[in-house]
Amino acid sequence: MLKEKPTHLCVGVYGARHIKTNPIHYYTKRNKKRYYFSITGIKNYRKFNTEIGFTSTKKSKSLKMLIKKVENSSTFRLEKGAAKILAMKLLKENGQLTTSEIIKEIRIAEPHIQWNENTIRKHLKSLERRNKVLKTRKNRHYLWRLNEYS
Repeated sequence: MLKEKPTHLCVGVYGARHIKTNPIHYYTKRNKKRYYFSITGIKNYRKFNTEIGFTSTKKSKSLKMLIKKVENSSTFRLEKGAAKILAMKLLKENGQLTTSEIIKEIRIAEPHIQWNENTIRKHLKSLERRNKVLKTRKNRHYLWRLNEYS
């Protein structure tokens, strides 16, 4: 029995690669806590399907349909937090970049995703609020760099 509510789960079975989950939630039914979690991102869907799967044929078919739907979607999405990690990786590799340069590099790195400039700016501002990156102004442009003290 769990004494504390777990926050995240990394599913791994018999040496399987880790499958990242979203936060674990619970509800109470018949005076018993029931925990549940969700998986997002095409990579995690594929890993779950090939390495764990479902015993239920209905659930298995639904997962395969979801994978096909996401693969063929024109609005393909990265898993949660991946865009921020990508922006930080670019800053680590390049030192400092302007907002426009970050947007251009992210579009090159993930061309299958329809990137909205405002979304990327929102991610950069979120990283700034969490003290992961620092922003300075040069002429009319913002320069972003990793915060070495975070």
